[in-house]
Amino acid sequence: MYILCAVAFFYLRLPKLCLVFFGFGIYFTFMIFCGYQFSEWINFRRMKDEYGPAITMILHFQQDKVSVRVNEKSFAFKYSSISKVYETDDSYILILGKKGMVEHGQIIFKQGFTHDADMDEFKRFINKKTKETIFDL
Repeated sequence: MYILCAVAFFYLRLPKLCLVFFGFGIYFTFMIFCGYQFSEWINFRRMKDEYGPAITMILHFQQDKVSVRVNEKSFAFKYSSISKVYETDDSYILILGKKGMVEHGQIIFKQGFTHDADMDEFKRFINKKTKETIFDL
């Protein structure tokens, strides 16, 4: 885009067209480097508008499934739909996705565990319920 801007300004002598190309260049540069963060910010704002300013998520681990409640909405997923896990500094992200299912992640914040032993117990529990090695112990 910036090359087109230079061509429009120096070769074609069209400064207005140069401004258009320059504007598109700034837009595309922003979307390449910050577009994902911007879209997530928009999604978070929509959630706040729909659910209110305080978003509360409660996970209940049952015998055959995990029930998730976000304010007034709720859903559940079976342990067998957990395909892998990612660990960050402050959370676990359970990746849900099996054949015929759209893959998405369920975040579990580590601050919800009271002790490190509870996290280890949780990891063993998920491995047992999925009958796979989701967590490396």
